[in-house]
Amino acid sequence: MISTLQGFHFDASQAEEVVDILNQVANTQPVTAADLGEILTRSSAAMSAAGNTLEETLALGAAANAVIQDADVVGKVYADAA
Repeated sequence: MISTLQGFHFDASQAEEVVDILNQVANTQPVTAADLGEILTRSSAAMSAAGNTLEETLALGAAANAVIQDADVVGKVYADAA
């Protein structure tokens, strides 16, 4: 969570908002909150630096993970691609 907050330049008071968004995606898409957390841990700083929002990163991560089924790989790919 800390790497996600730092990567997207959020402060600690926004942690609950981030968790709410993550849970909303996990509850509506074929991806777990744990997988989304792994994707964000690996890619949030790079995705933010490339101009992507948290929501865009979660959408891309959920879509890619639905196909690849490996959150670690998805996170690394987005970190490298951004």
